[in-house]
Amino acid sequence: MLTLEQQRELQSRNAVLQRQLNASKRETKVQEEQLAEQEYRIEKLKREIAALKRKLFGGNQGEKVSDEQLALAEPEGEPLKQEISEKEVAGYTRHKNQDGDPKPRIPDHQEEVEEVIIPEEAKTEPDA
Repeated sequence: MLTLEQQRELQSRNAVLQRQLNASKRETKVQEEQLAEQEYRIEKLKREIAALKRKLFGGNQGEKVSDEQLALAEPEGEPLKQEISEKEVAGYTRHKNQDGDPKPRIPDHQEEVEEVIIPEEAKTEPDA
């Protein structure tokens, strides 16, 4: 049989061990949540990389990946960084057009002429 003092000591040790166990359980839960979040982020990044590779290298020509589709892969409140204004490729830096106009600029001293070419078939049979 245990003495009263030994019982109190065992109860005290038991309480300390219970607190340590509860703390370990909380820490394990936090780590599991972090792990799940990291696994989700890794999968999201893998999908994003695959989509960007298809967009960059062609992939399936029948399927195009839009920026809206890429946005669907991102979690709420975490926008993708799309503010890239320069792209470096094999020692060459490409700058985006500043005014956003995709057409090349024509020097001021040259006249711009627009010529419409209509095929002969369309001239003879316009309804065909």
